[in-house]
Amino acid sequence: MNKPDLLKPTLIAGLIAGIIVSIPILGGVLTCCVCIKFWAPGVLGVLLYNKAAKPLGYPVRAGDGALVGMVSGVFAGITHSIINVAKMAIVGNAAEQARIDEALAGLSPDQQWLADWIRGVLASSQSIGGMIIMLLIATFLFALFSAISGMVAAMVAGSKGRGPQGGSQWYPPSGSPSAPTTPHVPPEPPPSAFGPGGSA
Repeated sequence: MNKPDLLKPTLIAGLIAGIIVSIPILGGVLTCCVCIKFWAPGVLGVLLYNKAAKPLGYPVRAGDGALVGMVSGVFAGITHSIINVAKMAIVGNAAEQARIDEALAGLSPDQQWLADWIRGVLASSQSIGGMIIMLLIATFLFALFSAISGMVAAMVAGSKGRGPQGGSQWYPPSGSPSAPTTPHVPPEPPPSAFGPGGSA
């Protein structure tokens, strides 16, 4: 039984999820809603992988879902980080810095150490080393949460395809001969030469 290609569905899921969560307003909303942006790549990747598995007759199991989700999360984390770096290089970070300074201005004098720490973290994240660290952190978070969501999505898809005897979901390969719709009936025996009674 052939397994579907892993690269295509995970790459598509990672690119789509990474682009969507990089939209400023939408990405913030998805982050506030129980970190949906970290779960989404795994679910989307499993949906695409399961779609590719049906013509091959391959049952998608929980381990496949975890692997698909992890790889999708890696692609999503890389895409998200690249888009953020590009936005900082093109648009600049002046507006974002002004918004953060306005928010930190409301802290009390006893909390100025927190404001200084936040400013230091933001300043270090704009360097090359800081960008690499942020890339690794984002990729790790996306991969971790997407592996869990991918495993759950595969288990849900498998439970929907179980028959009365249980087992994993299975699809007949495309082009395979279909099973007969009616059971085979053996031919009737020829009539006896001695009549219905069977004796001379």
